[in-house]
Amino acid sequence: MSQERPSGKRILITVAVVVVVAAALLLAAWAVIGWLAPKPTGVLRRDSAPASTRLAATATVGGSESRVSSLVPDADEPDAESPQPRALASPVPRGAAKGTRVVTIDPGHGGSADNRQEPIGPGATQTRPREPGGASGLVTGVPESQLNLDVSLKLRDELERRGIKVVMVRTRQNVNISPRERAEVANKAGADLLVRIHADSSGDPSLSGLKTLVPAQNSWTAPIYAESLRAGTIAQRHLIAETGAKNLGVVKRNDLGGFNWSKVPTYLVEMGFMSNAAEDRRMQTDAYQAKIVTALADAVVEYLKQ
Repeated sequence: MSQERPSGKRILITVAVVVVVAAALLLAAWAVIGWLAPKPTGVLRRDSAPASTRLAATATVGGSESRVSSLVPDADEPDAESPQPRALASPVPRGAAKGTRVVTIDPGHGGSADNRQEPIGPGATQTRPREPGGASGLVTGVPESQLNLDVSLKLRDELERRGIKVVMVRTRQNVNISPRERAEVANKAGADLLVRIHADSSGDPSLSGLKTLVPAQNSWTAPIYAESLRAGTIAQRHLIAETGAKNLGVVKRNDLGGFNWSKVPTYLVEMGFMSNAAEDRRMQTDAYQAKIVTALADAVVEYLKQ
């Protein structure tokens, strides 16, 4: 028995040495692997990033805020080390491509009367003449169609100067365009607004003043009613402030084809009474036309900005 004790002690010492050496080798291997591994690229990981950092980020797209994916994606998402934000696309407003807004200008009338009938709206049984012919100046004798065209061309130039794209329904006299066809010019252009230019007339030569017509609410105009009313109200306010004319207000009409066939917001300006001697003369002056143009251009810009 006395001879076996040293042998057992040596065995224990040998086992302890082996264990220590093995542990040292494992630690050394672990350190080498850690040193050779790729270093972090700055991407936060779920187990190291604070909770506030792991919240979803907010990005601005097309002028509006959109929620995007979290800074650290779920483990089953592709390319977990370099997540790509998935921002929601914002819709492009009608006529706003590349920052351009589109306005259609409709100089009222344009030629001889055409009593052929046209429905006042899609599927309507009620009709109106394609072209009633327009009025003429009591004193000047200038046709309304010419006055409307003169002012409309000046308005076109002013709006274009302000960076707005303009589509004209007509640019010359002696054309036959029905209310439906006029509205379809704006519809096809995808216009943000259809501005119709007219002058008024009455059997009572004492009547004077300026008003703006807008679509009444019906089954045809429901999609554009609110915006048309807003645009027309802005126009009337600017026109009265600029010209000082008698304010006849904003008037709703449900029987005008130019409104009922339109798919874009629209209003019609009655600049004054050609049957009133003073207003007839005034509307033929460059100074008064400039006031009308300035007022309408300011109104269009205000409407489009909102």
